[in-house]
Amino acid sequence: MQQTPAKPTFIECVQQHSTIELCYVYFLLKTLFDISLCKCKDFLICKCKIKVPVAERAFLTDQRTSRKMLIGGIDIKATKMLHKRLKRKEEDTERREKSSTCKLIRTK
Repeated sequence: MQQTPAKPTFIECVQQHSTIELCYVYFLLKTLFDISLCKCKDFLICKCKIKVPVAERAFLTDQRTSRKMLIGGIDIKATKMLHKRLKRKEEDTERREKSSTCKLIRTK
């Protein structure tokens, strides 16, 4: 089994290429542009107000470390679940609005 070579550090890059700018750009491109509000490394002890959804934790952890996972196509199962949840929410809102208007009519 072949081992993959270790990624060079910034200092090793500068020593090999002699240009700080080139190495700086290389390391900027290799780092993750992390837009997640939760910066916790351990999600089990996270105290953030807005938490990372359970379904996304493995991907986010991978992107912060080895970056082997890729974003694929549309997840049909997850999309169907989201549509059903949204539909139930809309129906519930309509039902609540309807029941509140009925209560107003009865009190007269």
